[in-house]
Amino acid sequence: MDEITKDQRLCAIYVALHEGNNRIAHRIFDATVNECVNEMIEKIAGLAESHGAGPLAERIRCLREDREQRADDDGAVRHPG
Repeated sequence: MDEITKDQRLCAIYVALHEGNNRIAHRIFDATVNECVNEMIEKIAGLAESHGAGPLAERIRCLREDREQRADDDGAVRHPG
């Protein structure tokens, strides 16, 4: 399946809410937020590595894994990345 852009997801959330499908809107929202958070975590970890703080970068990535595990435990929708 082709990658869906964040703008397309926002449009899908709008349509779902407009049609009264709150559950679908919430799932798309959760997936989008998770993807954005994961992107930020990787950028921060990369910045830490580029400044010679490899152990800090590893700890940051561990936070991501912990967050993803909690999401799995809670049954949240998650996209890799």
